[in-house]
Amino acid sequence: MGEYEMNLVYDQEGVRLLKDFKQDLRALSATLKIKNRMRVPPYPFLDPCEIPNSMIP
Repeated sequence: MGEYEMNLVYDQEGVRLLKDFKQDLRALSATLKIKNRMRVPPYPFLDPCEIPNSMIP
């Protein structure tokens, strides 16, 4: 999901879009973490941090 072993995006617009996408995933992850504190049991499966090859460390 946006993480590549090699840099495959070179044009400025593509770099900007990829950066925005990564920021959106971080925001989504933060929102899901907050919501999961109130869920019993928590549902972490759609959190971008939990998805293999995700772009959030």
